[in-house]
Amino acid sequence: MTVRVLLADKTGLVLAETAARVTAVSERLNKYGRADLVISRNDLTAVADNLQFGGRVLIQFDNGLPDWGGVFELPRKWGDGDIALTAYSGAYLLALRRTGKGRYFTNATVGEIFAAVINEANAVAGMGIAVGDVWGGGDIHSPDYHLDSLYDIITKSVCGRLSEADFAVEPTLVSGRLSFVAHLYERHGADKLNIAMLEGHNVQVNNFNEQGPLHNEITLAGADVTGTGSTGWGDGRLIAQAADLASINSYGLRQYSEVHGGVTSQVTLDGSAEIILDERAQPHELFDLAAIDLAPAAFADYGVGDSVVAWLHSYGFGGTVSRVKVLGRSFLPEQGVAALVVREVSDG
Repeated sequence: MTVRVLLADKTGLVLAETAARVTAVSERLNKYGRADLVISRNDLTAVADNLQFGGRVLIQFDNGLPDWGGVFELPRKWGDGDIALTAYSGAYLLALRRTGKGRYFTNATVGEIFAAVINEANAVAGMGIAVGDVWGGGDIHSPDYHLDSLYDIITKSVCGRLSEADFAVEPTLVSGRLSFVAHLYERHGADKLNIAMLEGHNVQVNNFNEQGPLHNEITLAGADVTGTGSTGWGDGRLIAQAADLASINSYGLRQYSEVHGGVTSQVTLDGSAEIILDERAQPHELFDLAAIDLAPAAFADYGVGDSVVAWLHSYGFGGTVSRVKVLGRSFLPEQGVAALVVREVSDG
């Protein structure tokens, strides 16, 4: 297997190809990933201009894994004969930029919010991230943001409280310049039920956990839209409730509540309650797997966000045969192994 590493400046201009070793490179659903590299201090490309914090890096594989692009960041460790470098994937750039103290949206889709905050940040100073494919569906919302990081807006609001959408920031190399494209999807990935992870064949189970939180009746309080209550908890306070009867029958009544004081839309509040309920009504079965590049689940066959079949005969009550969603993948080139985090998903 060959790994190619290109170094670029903060504008994305490619400066050099390096022989730096990639020890690990990760990608995560709706989060930024990380790459760890080691370069000899005697390497001709190990100079300040090539390795500046904020500089870009592109890692390319020939085994079917997608290109990985990111930005150099702290920490950086100097050894006797080498330098250990850290890079975070393109989505990390969103964490470096913030809105103003009063960015208000009125009756906007999550796609409109997503595109607006990125385009507005680029208008102040280019991030090197362009807006790509944007899902235009879903309910309309009227959130406001005050000095919030773009990363928090997208991960916690757009793809959190307001919707179950997914986003991805992907690298692109055109005419010697590395940049990024941000996409918003109704769902990132696909159901690939012809792809199978088989314990003892192409995966090994390192860890299996059943995790919570487990709640099946959700109550959310929004804004007091009339202000008639002396304490703000009068009849004008928006309330949303959602319940899962199957979960209640299985595990008993488990209530949970939150206050979303800035939400003035009943539709938004109702949708948030359903999102929380969907996330918490059943236990999460999480597996840490070690995967190799072997059919019927070769590395090129699936990616983060995809759902595949998993046959894990040593775990659960009587073994586990289920559909799992790939939440994260960390590839270790020197071992030829990918560490996976997958979660069982409902067939419903």
